Amino acid sequence: MHLITMGDRVTPGQADLLQKLDIKPFTYGLHIDMVFDSGSLFTPNILDISDGDIIYAFTQGARNLAAVSFAVGIANAATVPHSIRDAVKAMLSVVCNDDVSFTFAQASEVQAYLADPSAFASASGGGGGDDGAVAEEAAAEPEPEEEEEEVQVSFGGEDAAW
Repeated sequence: MHLITMGDRVTPGQADLLQKLDIKPFTYGLHIDMVFDSGSLFTPNILDISDGDIIYAFTQGARNLAAVSFAVGIANAATVPHSIRDAVKAMLSVVCNDDVSFTFAQASEVQAYLADPSAFASASGGGGGDDGAVAEEAAAEPEPEEEEEEVQVSFGGEDAAW
């Protein structure tokens, strides 16, 4: 037996009877049709933003701030990490590219790699525990690729090789 149909008004007697029967057919909530902000109307899907969207927007703003700050030559919290990274790169390039008598502790790993890159080949993701197989694969020469033949095409009397 139907007590209530959708869209009908519930009388106090019906509500009391439903409460005594421990039936709770009611759900309350808002259905947003449009969003009004600063004189503009938007669809409700504009409210469906995630934490990732907020973080992405913030990082884009910080990146733009750093770019503008670099362009005008102003140091701030957004440009300092980039400046430090560039300074370390410059120091490494001076120590590694020139035969200089000075060095610093953080450059020793880069210098060791430049002295013998094959020593770091197993750490670069050979995928297996057999270092001999990695060395054999590196020593094997690649197969020569087949060369495609040239095709002569004529456009308005001029020949072109493709």
